[in-house]
Amino acid sequence: MSSVDRSKVYLLHGLLATSYAHFGEQIPRWGERYKVVPIDLPGHGRSRQDAKRPYYESCKVQLLRYMSMLGPGHVVGASYLGGSISLRAALEAPECFHSLVLTGYVPEAPHSVVTRWTESFFTLAEHNLEIVEQYNQLHGPRWRQTLEVVAAEIRDAYPTAVAVTREMLRFLKVPTLLLNGSRKSDERASAATLPAIAPFLDAGIIPGSGHIPSHEQPMLFALHVENFWSSLEQRATAVNGRVNPQLNGGSA
Repeated sequence: MSSVDRSKVYLLHGLLATSYAHFGEQIPRWGERYKVVPIDLPGHGRSRQDAKRPYYESCKVQLLRYMSMLGPGHVVGASYLGGSISLRAALEAPECFHSLVLTGYVPEAPHSVVTRWTESFFTLAEHNLEIVEQYNQLHGPRWRQTLEVVAAEIRDAYPTAVAVTREMLRFLKVPTLLLNGSRKSDERASAATLPAIAPFLDAGIIPGSGHIPSHEQPMLFALHVENFWSSLEQRATAVNGRVNPQLNGGSA
């Protein structure tokens, strides 16, 4: 089966990470069945683009451009960077999505909470030289500019450029799984309450995991996501009497 025929899986990482950093355990596993597209967002990893504003909007446009060129697929977005970008893209262009998985994410997180979260990256870098070295290795010295750009956008334009409200979620038309860790109380609570808002939204909890379950509990995370994708294939079979080749990862 050629990579052209296989369904796509687009991966979007969190702030100052890369898709290989956050999904490194899942990429080879999923690559056996799907065409995996790990995206490094501007200012991160191997991206040739530096971070600039409007950051979240330009990243959303980049994701939809990839999906337009390569074809619709499943999307997995991590934290308040990849999560917000992928969810906003799903609300704008649901036809590009087979499904969406959000992890380490609370769509309606208060502005003050997300601002403090962003500022914690500055604090951590000031007091931990190992983290600074890690950032330099992953992104080069531009990581400081990237962090400043994202922090400024969250500070100045969070309600309009970053946040996803409950009212917005009511218009979600993409099958979506919110998959958070058990050790973060706000993320655990979000997974418990948000599915009541939109019929296309479901949720799960990864035990023994904090903010990034894909990294902290990689096998459990992979199995939950694969079960979700499998359930979509089963629904397609029930409705159509045959498996949608795009959902199934190849030609029928």
